[in-house]
Amino acid sequence: MKRPITILFFILFSHLTFADEPPCWCEFSIKSNNGVYQADIEFEKSDSLKEPWERRWTIKVYDMKLDTSLIWSSKFFQDGYGGGVLSNDGQIYVYLNDWLDMKEPPNQVVIYTPQKTLRFSGKDLGLNPDNYSHTVSHKIWIDEYELIPNRLSDSTNLRIKTDDLKEILINVKSSKIENSIANPEFVEENNILKKYGIGILIFIGLGILLITLKNKKRA
Repeated sequence: MKRPITILFFILFSHLTFADEPPCWCEFSIKSNNGVYQADIEFEKSDSLKEPWERRWTIKVYDMKLDTSLIWSSKFFQDGYGGGVLSNDGQIYVYLNDWLDMKEPPNQVVIYTPQKTLRFSGKDLGLNPDNYSHTVSHKIWIDEYELIPNRLSDSTNLRIKTDDLKEILINVKSSKIENSIANPEFVEENNILKKYGIGILIFIGLGILLITLKNKKRA
């Protein structure tokens, strides 16, 4: 009976642990899905003695086909975490901060292109802080995101599916934001499930633990 308890423990705490990992402030690289382009996020080496959050950070996108040539670069708004998506034409890099904080500067979603950088706050996106589940110290608002119509060529839109079952569409060229609202009753039911889901799992876990102890006594 040890295995079910272990699985339950993992379900309860793995998401919370990974979601609240401390910031790394590391340099990192992201490749496009087709492997042709690579985005390197680096800090200015002359800032190496400064605190990471005081350094000047840059995104540099390279064409990896032949001579690894730099095709464009831009100032990067580093928040201490890696990740993101680079389009297969190397022209769009998207970073989403999955921790919701309506009071922060507009770093909830940042879209980098050779021509401009688009920055959106939670307020810009029409996010409602009451709709999202908690980790130990944060709220997670993203379910998934992708560049569409596809990442093979013309990735002109960023589509975000939120944790409260809404869909946000950002047109990279026009900066226009479109929100599709989920059925309010469906959202409310989903929020109730999130609210009581962990309690139910704990209750089940205690039941398994009691059964295990009871069986040990009989043995």
